[in-house]
Order: sequence, then C-alpha cells, then structure tokens
Amino acid sequence: MLYAQNCSACHQTGGNGIVGAFPALARNTFVVGDPLAVARTVMDGRGGMPSFRSSLTDEQMGLIINYIRGSWGNRAVPIMPATFAKARGGTLPREVRSQVH
Repeated sequence: MLYAQNCSACHQTGGNGIVGAFPALARNTFVVGDPLAVARTVMDGRGGMPSFRSSLTDEQMGLIINYIRGSWGNRAVPIMPATFAKARGGTLPREVRSQVH
C-alpha cells in the first residue's frame, strides 16, 4: 500500500502521528479541507515533510490523499486528477510531460 510505504513511518499506520514531531492525519481539518492545499503539501513537502513531486506520480499521490481523506474519521470528497495540474500552475503532469519530450 502506498500510504504504508510513504507516510506511515511518520504519520503512523492509524494516522495518529507522533506528538511534537509529526501531525496526526486522523480527524484532521487540514486533510479534509482545500484539496489544492493538500495536493501542494504532498507535492512540495512542508516543514519536515519531504516533497513527493519527483518520487510519486500524480495518480499515486491522489490515491494516498484519497485514502487519508476517507480514513480514521476523515470524510472528504476525493481529490481530482486536475488538482495536481492546478497545483503546478497549470503544467502537464510529470508522466505526461515525459511522453511529450
């Protein structure tokens, strides 16, 4: 599972995080808030969180975000693929750019 491979070491399997080090994703208002802000956070990192822009595809980031937005008491609409293009300022997704060039 993508969450287990990329997120659970810090945010824990149950999404509870580690107090004082890594925020809980469970019942987190940011996680269920603005999809664009969440996409940018996963793409570009934040604080001690690494960027996943170059290590995960848009599809993989979307799967992780949608898993988080629907788990541990979180209830949010799924993030849409177009959100990642918007987060990049309208550029094509990395996997599409590589096919064009």
